[in-house]
Amino acid sequence: MLKAGSASGKVLAQVDTDNRRILDGAELSAYTSGMGDAGDVTVTATDKIEVIGTDAEGNPSNINALVTARATGNGGNLTINTPSLLVTDKGELTVETRGNGTAGNLLINTQTLTVTNNATVSAATSSPSP
Repeated sequence: MLKAGSASGKVLAQVDTDNRRILDGAELSAYTSGMGDAGDVTVTATDKIEVIGTDAEGNPSNINALVTARATGNGGNLTINTPSLLVTDKGELTVETRGNGTAGNLLINTQTLTVTNNATVSAATSSPSP
């Protein structure tokens, strides 16, 4: 798990590789849990990126940029650069704001995108209850 978190400032998570597999509930995440914007996540692979499966408790493998429920700020951007992207078996790519603010942008630069078997690719903003 690679998490870049912040209670008050923006953090960048960047991964450059040939291949990247996020498996068995692993997570690559940039988030904020206080005041301030979430960080940006950029993953660049020269061959392929795969986000596959869940852990034993059902938590999905995922790459995300988000704002937690009690936070105030905008979500970070998630950028994926690869010739081939596979998201499968409940894996997730998400930008999301659960607090006050807007979700970041989800940008996928790929030649082949495969999303199968209950996997999710999404951008969402939900405001907290008053």
